Amino acid sequence: MRPLPDPVVELVHALAASPGVVGIVLGGSRARGREREGSDIDLGLYYSADDFDWDALVEVMRRHDDAGAPSGLASPGEWGPWMNGGAWLCVGGLAVDVLLRDAGFAEQTACEAREGRFSSNYLPGHPHGWQSFMLVSEIAHNVPLAGDEERLGKLRALAEPYPEPLRAAILDRFLYEAHFSALLLGKLAGRNDLAQEIGLAHRGVLCLVHALFALNRVYLVNEKGSLEVAAGFPDLPDGGAERITAVLTAATPERRAELLADLARETEALVRERMPSWSPSWNLSSFPTA
Repeated sequence: MRPLPDPVVELVHALAASPGVVGIVLGGSRARGREREGSDIDLGLYYSADDFDWDALVEVMRRHDDAGAPSGLASPGEWGPWMNGGAWLCVGGLAVDVLLRDAGFAEQTACEAREGRFSSNYLPGHPHGWQSFMLVSEIAHNVPLAGDEERLGKLRALAEPYPEPLRAAILDRFLYEAHFSALLLGKLAGRNDLAQEIGLAHRGVLCLVHALFALNRVYLVNEKGSLEVAAGFPDLPDGGAERITAVLTAATPERRAELLADLARETEALVRERMPSWSPSWNLSSFPTA
């Protein structure tokens, strides 16, 4: 990880000293070593809902914002339960996103994920939806910067190692949907329903990506760049990344369906080879044929 500029470090410690703040972590592409020139600096702020002081935090952000006017100010929960809230700052000429995370909610979500329980939720900017385990993915990838080291450490321990019940549950749900999306795509022949076709192809592809991340015990944080990451996995169908892309670029629903169905079958076969005890809750023979 590259060292953060001094103005950002000063912001980090000022945020960590605010009432009710549990800790500050570095997230996003910089935490995963995938940043590009000009990438934002994402700071996750874990807080305790019992004694968090939003107004005090806003004053800290105003003092450290270059213009004294952070944009997009959203108090806890204003962006919904999953993205929560936060603000966009410019600090030392750099774009800095401060993203709120309720520590208790994150801990509860991580405990559920360890038992193989997760939910799929609508969230703008995430076309395939926000899977609740993405909060755990953040925890696994985040780099602690300041705050309650003990509590942040216990939170990290909930995410590592990758929970086998979560792995099995992700494979069960998303391989099912990949197969079912291929089936529905095949039924669109001659209907000229491009929106439905593209939607099913996209969902089917992302389902396969989720399955491949789980198979390889890698947390998926965001759909952005996920296919590029999956292309480097050791457990992947032959030509996987190129063939997944081909599902999206195929000219007809029949061809999309054929490509997606082949990939889903090969991925399922790979899962059964690597995980002999894996037993899905569904059976392809029960799928409708007409």
